[in-house]
Amino acid sequence: ILVHSSPVAYSNISATSVMFGFQASNQYLIGEGSSQTIPTVECGDLLVSTTINPDLYPTISPQPNNTGILIDSSFSEETISGFNIIASGTGILSLSTATNTTNDFNDISIIGGLEGIRIEGNANHDLTDNISFRDQTGVGLENNGRGEIRLAGTTFTDISGTAIETTAGTLTATNISVNNTVGNGVIVGGANQALFEMEASTISNSQEAGIVNRGDGSINVVGSQITGSGTHGVHTTSLASGSINIAQSDIDGAITSGGVSSNGIFMEGSTSVSLANTSTISNALNGVNVTGNAEFNMDGGIISSITNDGIILQP
Repeated sequence: ILVHSSPVAYSNISATSVMFGFQASNQYLIGEGSSQTIPTVECGDLLVSTTINPDLYPTISPQPNNTGILIDSSFSEETISGFNIIASGTGILSLSTATNTTNDFNDISIIGGLEGIRIEGNANHDLTDNISFRDQTGVGLENNGRGEIRLAGTTFTDISGTAIETTAGTLTATNISVNNTVGNGVIVGGANQALFEMEASTISNSQEAGIVNRGDGSINVVGSQITGSGTHGVHTTSLASGSINIAQSDIDGAITSGGVSSNGIFMEGSTSVSLANTSTISNALNGVNVTGNAEFNMDGGIISSITNDGIILQP
């Protein structure tokens, strides 16, 4: 399905709750200007749009509290490419239950809405080419699915709640940017042993914590920066377990408007935390504050420019 560019946003009638819903598996929803190709038997991969130009992406604007695009539970292997979505409810909702399948989203800008994208079910999702989230009032990307979610080059800007929240499956993030969230940058929660892996990425200016573990999952941070968090760079809550491994990364608590974070790492529950391989904590009231029944390991890490204490143990 090719949607042509229009100076006026596409919308749905108020009697429906979903603006567009896929009707079968292996379908393509493509906006004009997209770089998306489709496979053909005789001609290989063909470019659908005659011109690659983001300025041509059609805008879809669902009715209040509606969903922009729905992938129902019985469908999978869907592709969405080349749209601006101005949402008020959920921009894209994916419910695919089929395992070992992948839905592909690319060349998409989601502005506003309670949720930018929400993922349920068992399918994998590939969000690795020109995806941006901005001005959501709740969560930019919410993942409750049990598949693998891949982000690369994705940006999250001015989210009023949390940029990314994941409670199950595996979410890998490479070269992503999270900036100016009113809440936390990333939350890993739930009781499904969720795995969050972040590499070569930045989380900056979260008004609360940069990364929060409030479940039984695992978090791996490599070659990344967490800067300017309003409360803590990394926070493990009182009921959390699992593990956090931080390597070759920086937690810098210097806040843009002035002052520093309360703690570089604040540990309440039983989550074990490791700081290794030249990782640094700087510009905080306290470097590491351990109040729960947890284990903190430091191998090659550096704690400097701390106002009060480098490491506090008060279980």
